[in-house]
Formats: sequence, structure tokens, C-alpha cells
Amino acid sequence: HLDEHCPLQKVQCVYWEHGCREEMERRHTDTHEREFLHVHYKLTTKLLTTATNRITILEKQNSEKDVQIASLTETLFTYTQLPTGRLEWNVKEVKENIQDKYTYSDPFYVGLYKCQSCIEWNRNNTGNVGVFIHILRGDFDAKLHWPIRYRRTFILTNQIDSKDNLVKSDEITK
Repeated sequence: HLDEHCPLQKVQCVYWEHGCREEMERRHTDTHEREFLHVHYKLTTKLLTTATNRITILEKQNSEKDVQIASLTETLFTYTQLPTGRLEWNVKEVKENIQDKYTYSDPFYVGLYKCQSCIEWNRNNTGNVGVFIHILRGDFDAKLHWPIRYRRTFILTNQIDSKDNLVKSDEITK
């Protein structure tokens, strides 16, 4: 009875945790809330201002982290497009840095026909890796002769021991 219903029980203001340090008998809470409305309003405004400032700070930190992530991504993945249509996609410290299941290269143009493509790095749950080339819509599609035929060669280079390099070459028709 005393803890929940007794009108004579001393209780703290519902704004206690926000700074109103008033205690009163339970029967006077309605009167207190009416009389201290301006105080409660100021406490609520202060709380809202503090929360808004904190959100602003967190959004700024989040933006800074996005820039850092983009910078790290640029250092982990480097692309070199050669005039021959050859693309070198270097991924540094693969095991430590590629946590995503799917990673895609930037779009690039292949061969004399200027067919826009990208490379997909697909890592499954067992640690095996698939490397795929995707043909994308590009600026020169209307000038291409369909079906597109070109030779592709994937060279997976072990940067520690080159005797473990993997070379796969075949012709693609799309």
C-alpha cells in the first residue's frame, strides 16, 4: 500500500532524474506538476538541447569515420587500367581486410570494343573465393557487336610466394 497507493507516502518528482529535486506527498504530485510547469519545461528544453548537441557530434564523428573508411578502402583496393584493356586490381592483405562477402571493383572498359565491366570478389562462408567478371551497361553499347567475344585472363597472385599464383584464361561470349 505505501509504495504504490498511499497518498501520504513521500515521492520524488517525475522529473527527478532530469534535475527537479522536489519531494512531496503522493497526493500533491498534481499540484507540484502544475506549479513547477515552467521548471519542468526548462529541464525538458535543456535535455532536448543536450540530446540535439550529442546527435550533431555523433553525426560529425560518423561522417569523419565514413571518410576514414573510404580512405582505407582506397589503400586496400587499387585499380590500374592499362590502354590494352588490362585491369590490375590489387587487394592488400586479403585475409585481414576483406570481411565483406561480396566486393566489387570500380567499373572499367575492356578491350577494343569498350565493353563496360566490373570484377566481383565473392567469398563464401568456408573461406573459398570466387572471382567473376560482370558485363555492365556502358556508354558504347550501341556501337558494340553482339554477342561480345573477348578473351579474359584472371591471374590471382600470391604476393608472398609467386609459385602459388593461379592463372585462369578463357573466352567470354555475352
